[in-house]
Amino acid sequence: MGFDQEPLPPFIGSIALARRFVDEVEEWLAIWNEERRVFEFPQSSWGEDETFRSCLDEELEATLDLNRKSDYLISGLPRDHYQAPIEWPGHSQPQWVIVEFFAVDLYGKKAAGVIDGMSHVRWLTASELQEGCTSDGDPIRERQHHIMKAAHVLPFTRLES
Repeated sequence: MGFDQEPLPPFIGSIALARRFVDEVEEWLAIWNEERRVFEFPQSSWGEDETFRSCLDEELEATLDLNRKSDYLISGLPRDHYQAPIEWPGHSQPQWVIVEFFAVDLYGKKAAGVIDGMSHVRWLTASELQEGCTSDGDPIRERQHHIMKAAHVLPFTRLES
């Protein structure tokens, strides 16, 4: 397999770590991306006139049809800020990644009902995150998975210890 000659543009943005607890087990919200045929965490690219948090806030409202004032809370500070060049398979040059991860908590039965009524979302367990795919074999977006493992932001990093 040859290398692409064009380097990837840097990714500068935010990733949402939306979570819930079911019987004291933590699960993480992922959305099915039909075009890529993968589950992925909500993410947004950062724009010059916004913060890492605000760009993600807009993405959550649009993607999940939730109201930021009544349905969910994004942490005021990022859970982590990760900045590093990453070498992706098939590319000859590393891509710079600057990403902030924000914990997102749903509140109220309305928000949970909206999410549970969506056919294109799934709550992932720590073991699914560890494997990089769902128990049904659907993949988790490889680049997000790689970045999250490198940044040590999800429970699967604790499973490897």
